[in-house]
Amino acid sequence: MFNTDHSKEDVKEINKLDNIRIAVHNPVFLLEDQYKNFNGYNYIFTLKYASSIYITDYRKLWRYRKKLLEMNREDIKIIISEAGLNRSCDILVGFTGRPDKILHCVSRKYRGMKIYHVMDYVMNASKSYKKLAKCEVDYVMGYCDHSKYCEFFKKYYPSYSGRVISVPFGFGDRFVNAKEFEERCNKAIALGSVNPINDVSDGSLDEYTEFYNTETFTHKLRRAIVENREKWSAWIDDKLPTYPETKNAHYDPVTELNNYTMFINDAGLMNFPPARTYEGIACGCVMVAENKEIYKELGFIDSVNCILFEPGNYEQMITKIDYYMKHSEILKNIHKNALLLSKRYTHENIAKRLYGEIVEKYESWK
Repeated sequence: MFNTDHSKEDVKEINKLDNIRIAVHNPVFLLEDQYKNFNGYNYIFTLKYASSIYITDYRKLWRYRKKLLEMNREDIKIIISEAGLNRSCDILVGFTGRPDKILHCVSRKYRGMKIYHVMDYVMNASKSYKKLAKCEVDYVMGYCDHSKYCEFFKKYYPSYSGRVISVPFGFGDRFVNAKEFEERCNKAIALGSVNPINDVSDGSLDEYTEFYNTETFTHKLRRAIVENREKWSAWIDDKLPTYPETKNAHYDPVTELNNYTMFINDAGLMNFPPARTYEGIACGCVMVAENKEIYKELGFIDSVNCILFEPGNYEQMITKIDYYMKHSEILKNIHKNALLLSKRYTHENIAKRLYGEIVEKYESWK
């Protein structure tokens, strides 16, 4: 079960130590099933580190009240106005993404520090950036430091260079190492979506598709696996969809990751580590990925706790998979090191580190 044991005593101790009051803006995830919450750290962060929630979607107000009552968390205050925010909150945090939609609810009248997650920032990028700037958002959260690793972000969110708080996806409680390594299929498994870069028709991705106008798919490696499915079948199995299908919901990722010794990871055009990065190693599956700086910052080291190959060099990828399939003892040692690394990325630890970084940013900001 997802751990929800964050007591009032925990919150009081945190407030006593730091004397910083944090409000979370429209935390709809509190009302949802946490079993498949890819961003489960947001739930833990809210219950453990926030002293209030700021509600601007008044249709759900009664549901928030009911939920907090059910969890015996009446100590978390509900705020419904910017005046209330100014009285009761030093920092406003938003986890729901899509600043082009949510930030109409926040204005310059709120004088505290503002931090918002940009999530799928390629959607309506110019509009999103204007909203962030207009609302004077101080920092944005991203799946990594997009201002370092994503050329699209650098172009469309220029003033946020050096103002991105990296928040890895992490993994939830259901992702566990449940199968002995020797009992697994000694191959790599590929999972995930295979989306064309222009997979919506509402115009929200026009800037994204124009920026990457020479590309066809967001995840080129996954697409290459589909195209070479028969050719690479001795080394890679996959549950990837075949175009025009873009998703395959007919499998359980925990089961599949426990059934294989290795998994293929694809950072995509936006160049950030997807949720599978952390879920895979938590299930004891060794990551096979392109050698990119983003992985090094997370603690991944080639041939120590993962398998890395030159970006775009798929022949080298197959050669490396083949080598480790034939040297299972070496692969098992990498598996053990990856499991150790995975402990950094529980949702509990992600929430804890995020809180520490927010406190540090606030000390410099105020």
